[in-house]
Amino acid sequence: MEIARITGGGAFGASWGDDGSIVFGSRIPGRETGIPLMLVPASGGEPIALTTVDPGSENADTFPVWLPQSRGVLFRMYIAIRPASSETRLMLLDRATGERREIAAAVSGADFVAGRIVYADPQGQLYGLPFDPSTLTALGPATALAERVHVPPVGQAMFSAAFSGALAFLPALDGPGAERGRSLVWVDRQGREEPLAAPPRAYAVPRLSPDGTPVALDIRDEDSDIWIRSLDRGVMTRLTSGPTLDMAPVWTPDGRRIIWTSTRDAANPTLYWQAADGTGAAERLNGPGIAFPGSVTPDGKAVLSWGAAAVNSSGAAAGIFRTALFGERSLDRVLGPMQGVLTPEVSSDGRWLAYESNESGQPEIYVRPYPNVDDGRWQISTERGSRPAWSRNGRELFFLDGTDRLSVASIAVSGNTLAPGAPRRLLESAYYPGFSSRGVNLRGYDVSLDGQRFLMIKGPADAAASQTVLTVVSNWRAH
Repeated sequence: MEIARITGGGAFGASWGDDGSIVFGSRIPGRETGIPLMLVPASGGEPIALTTVDPGSENADTFPVWLPQSRGVLFRMYIAIRPASSETRLMLLDRATGERREIAAAVSGADFVAGRIVYADPQGQLYGLPFDPSTLTALGPATALAERVHVPPVGQAMFSAAFSGALAFLPALDGPGAERGRSLVWVDRQGREEPLAAPPRAYAVPRLSPDGTPVALDIRDEDSDIWIRSLDRGVMTRLTSGPTLDMAPVWTPDGRRIIWTSTRDAANPTLYWQAADGTGAAERLNGPGIAFPGSVTPDGKAVLSWGAAAVNSSGAAAGIFRTALFGERSLDRVLGPMQGVLTPEVSSDGRWLAYESNESGQPEIYVRPYPNVDDGRWQISTERGSRPAWSRNGRELFFLDGTDRLSVASIAVSGNTLAPGAPRRLLESAYYPGFSSRGVNLRGYDVSLDGQRFLMIKGPADAAASQTVLTVVSNWRAH
């Protein structure tokens, strides 16, 4: 059953109230910035705005939680203070009066259980605030609880509660910043690993250069910058610097430039490029909007990105876009408007576009002709798929299955028709799949030039083990 169609952007959390309504965070169609809370009957209908956000701001009301009796809503308010800087506050909306007030600052997740608002700080420490949902008033100060939950590098704190008194959570990892202990490894088709002689860091996205010698790395440590590592000499060189978030590097086909996404001029990530040797200044490639690079066309004339871009006066819409790299920097929509379409990858001959889409109701990998994307469509994965990557010869398409294991499908071409083979799992071990800073899929692996090895990101063993334990507490009470 379709409850509501969201055309202005993806939903940022949703909660079903006991009054039969659903509240969620979503952009308003035709508006690029600002995310209010939206309300829709569970029986379906047209969503209406429950809160207001200034049209020109980057602020967002997200991840709502209905309180019992549906009089109040908890939500996380993201506030863009200045470019590349923000705060997240836990807020309460009074449905009767429309009043909004702050409950706590710097919150990574919140819920309501056993007469308390339970929330986590960015380090995963849980706090309990005694609270009366009938009057929407606190009954005492917040106190730290014994439980500490896992806060992943992307997404919310890993816990959930029920009005009845059940609390489920993923315990915190053994040490803070465990994602910094990731390592880079080569993995062959038999699953044999060969570690790179690189220090453990918060690796997030690797991209091999066109000649396979250096690798561009998205590293999410203190500065979240793009680095270049020479595989033959082991030298690490920083490409970007500063307090802004730089992510998702891709190479131009000649190996001379790196394109990546950054928040340096806006709270939303936008495209930049710079010479791979670090000379010259970084140059912005796209205008207002959200953009993550997928791949550069083989002729080096354009970069394909995905996100939500203001294409014309009609406003913003999600999809896949092409940005010209030379001459007049035009922006064209390749695919869309449609939600849940990610990671566009063009084959080495420039004839085929692979991408991830949830158009069937779950993420799958599809291929279309390029640039004439409406001339055909073939589904490659069969039981979920994400983060596609072509082999350099175009005869195979790799992707992650629903359990984040690397899979592969053979690709045969007959004229203008694609003949994909049945997908099969290639590696039995799961590696770090790759995400943006807010949990959107990025490809966290790359394929060697000969297609026989894969550059993967491996997490620390103790972190992987601790993440398999889910704790559920019934009749939970804060002490």
